[in-house]
Amino acid sequence: MRRRHFVKKFGQGLSTSLISPGFLRNGKKSNIRFDYRYPVPETLNQLTQVIRAKDRMEPILSFSYQVEKGRFDPEAWNGGFLWVEGYHQSHLMLNHVYAIGRAHRSIGGSYSGSGFTGYTFFDIYDGSSSWNDVRINLKNDFERSGSARSFKDLLLEKVVVSFGVWTINKGFNQEAGIYITNVDLNFSEYSEGEASLLNKRLIQPLAKDKIWDRPNQNIAGEHHYVNQEEVYPY
Repeated sequence: MRRRHFVKKFGQGLSTSLISPGFLRNGKKSNIRFDYRYPVPETLNQLTQVIRAKDRMEPILSFSYQVEKGRFDPEAWNGGFLWVEGYHQSHLMLNHVYAIGRAHRSIGGSYSGSGFTGYTFFDIYDGSSSWNDVRINLKNDFERSGSARSFKDLLLEKVVVSFGVWTINKGFNQEAGIYITNVDLNFSEYSEGEASLLNKRLIQPLAKDKIWDRPNQNIAGEHHYVNQEEVYPY
């Protein structure tokens, strides 16, 4: 089966999001390839789409992914991610990161948080090098994260879906590559019984030791002085 790949490499010092005409297309599923191969600052490669939420409906997001052989190391401070944000008007109400490997503490930067919510991290990597099937129930994940609000209280008007990879900007040979396919977002009137699943197993919260939590100190970007073996094992 042929797969159409989307490939985007950002240049020296550039950190941004690419807004797609639509990788979520009314039932037509899309195929995307992300990689990052260069040890440059601000190493983020991201594809984002904004979707209008349907009133009183619950979003179910599904996709498949595969890590790129030779360009993904789960022990390195690099990885892939699905980042889902939910907004009421201009207020960020939901902020979930589903990590493939390790995660950055603030994938959207120092000012991507909200007075209503911080990041909530989930683990969607089980060590498999084959294709992985992911199905996410945002309502269930939000309500099992311990929030005092119910999902309906959020009054979401739009959902922002981002796929991407990131690498730490220290040392050499920093790489992360993943393939994404069969991306689909549906809204359900009732999804209470649908759990979030990775290969038919319940998706778990991401362990704290898999989150890069060193705060940024420099207005020009992320700069840390660490030993090479701390960020990449070779």
